[in-house]
Amino acid sequence: MEIRLLGPFEVVDDGRSVQLGGAKQRALLAILALHANEVLPADQLIDELWPEQQPASARNTLQGYVSRLRRALNGNGDGDAPTILYREPGYVLHARPDLVDTNRFEALVDSAHRSRSDPERAAVALRDALGLWRGAALSDFAYSSFAQPEIARLEELRLVALEDRIDADLACGRDGDLVPELEGLVAEHPLRERLRGQLMLALYRSGRQAEALAVYREARVRLDEELGLEPTRELRERERAILVQDPALDVPALGTNQSVGRRRWAVIASLGALGLAAAVVAVVILRGESGSPPPAPVAVEAHSLAVVDPASNAVVDDIQIGGWPRAVTASDGFVWVAATGDDRVRQIDPVSRLALHTFRATTPLDLGAGNGVVWIANGNSFDGPKPPGGGTVERFDLRTRKLVRTRVGPAVPGNAEQTVIAAGAEGVWAGNSDEARVYRLDPRSGRVAARVGELVQVAGVAVGGGSVWAADPVNDVVVRIDPKTARVVARIPVADGPRRLAVGEGAVWVVGEFPNSGVWRIDPKANRAVAHVSVPARANWVAVGEGSVWVTSNTPGHAGPGSLSRIDPETSRIVATIALGFSPEGVIVANGLVWVVVGPM
Repeated sequence: MEIRLLGPFEVVDDGRSVQLGGAKQRALLAILALHANEVLPADQLIDELWPEQQPASARNTLQGYVSRLRRALNGNGDGDAPTILYREPGYVLHARPDLVDTNRFEALVDSAHRSRSDPERAAVALRDALGLWRGAALSDFAYSSFAQPEIARLEELRLVALEDRIDADLACGRDGDLVPELEGLVAEHPLRERLRGQLMLALYRSGRQAEALAVYREARVRLDEELGLEPTRELRERERAILVQDPALDVPALGTNQSVGRRRWAVIASLGALGLAAAVVAVVILRGESGSPPPAPVAVEAHSLAVVDPASNAVVDDIQIGGWPRAVTASDGFVWVAATGDDRVRQIDPVSRLALHTFRATTPLDLGAGNGVVWIANGNSFDGPKPPGGGTVERFDLRTRKLVRTRVGPAVPGNAEQTVIAAGAEGVWAGNSDEARVYRLDPRSGRVAARVGELVQVAGVAVGGGSVWAADPVNDVVVRIDPKTARVVARIPVADGPRRLAVGEGAVWVVGEFPNSGVWRIDPKANRAVAHVSVPARANWVAVGEGSVWVTSNTPGHAGPGSLSRIDPETSRIVATIALGFSPEGVIVANGLVWVVVGPM
């Protein structure tokens, strides 16, 4: 028996389609299959089956669907057939992973990644993976809210797998054969720069240099007209390499020597994933040339998301965001960036480092995320006739793709920085500086569930260590709040106008701006500041992760304009300073990397 989600939804047993009943019953099985071997609460299943209005008999109807699906799945008495079991507080589809085609697809893609040293084997695995697709993912449920996030995820995985397969084919010397396919894919996905780079390479190797450069020029015009962006650094490097006929583009043809094939695949994989500069370095190393200079560091550009590797304290990537990026957060396997220049929030895949989804918020200044929800705190805008956002929070549900706005305080015209937010195990908390209040929000609706009674001129909020922490720069204190009672339990004096906070490594870390800009360490056991670390220039944002504390600063100082300071939490000393060249603001640590949003100078 096989459950097929990659195309029209169906269950096939010995080549025959299993009758699954009506639309809601089929949708229930699809939901369970998407989360096979995972218990889904009955309340969640009811919400997904009836997102708008639930009938009074929803729970009984759900039980009836389950009973009928059990009979349909186990009709042949096969002991290996998937079955639906009740497990408190809901239901689980118990099935071998290989019985669901989405699992087989992802397993084959993983197998291809493990075969990077052998491009032929990788290409075969990727063709097998893509061959499982019979049409658009979950096409029967394209308009169902439960399916839309998974459709977006699977379609992105499909495109990435297709791009990986093309890289493998390029490594095997199939350049000319790929040109028609790539031309069609670029026409279908005109803003996908990796495909354009692959087409440029295939055309160049086919002796069509002028056409390869024309592909770049078209990309530049299209990106500028539709998004106001320049091409990525990788695509610009590809154009420069073609202009100078860089030998790195002329990878030797695959011969009988298997090691040559492995070298070729390593180069092509680098071209697709890391850009031409990294590929040139790979070619030098693989050819065994000596005396070559080390690879140039990645240059950080304005309006971007810089990626820092803690292992080397070096910038390893820089992702163009556009607008004026201000805040960054991470959750549910993604990185999220908010930009006030175009009032958009972007969903970034931390592996491919591609933007998967973009949605418009009001005026996003701060972000929080967790449990399938992105929280956006808004401010007012100084430029143009935009609606006032100050005093509001927006809740973006990854499952339904719905954006719901909640007011958590007054909007004062002209004040661009009013609302802040944090989400974590202690709940979702927002602060409004103009009303001097901190609120607990209902994680399901986004509405205000409780309000802290005491006034707090809140400029930043964080959760962690069993408490809620709010920075009050007007009174030079950090306020500690009990998340259960929403009451202030301590006011901790912190000089220098505390503004941003992070919790981790057994402490609360607080950025203060004036006059001794830096970060304070608060001992949560003693409820007092126990150390202060000065950082270059004006401290801005703070994050904790990978065994360190990370602080951005963004005015000229001895490290130059814009830097990221790494602090050892044991000694409270700076152990590294990474120059960023522009104005870094928000910072987080996720997926083993440090992510820094960078504005203009």
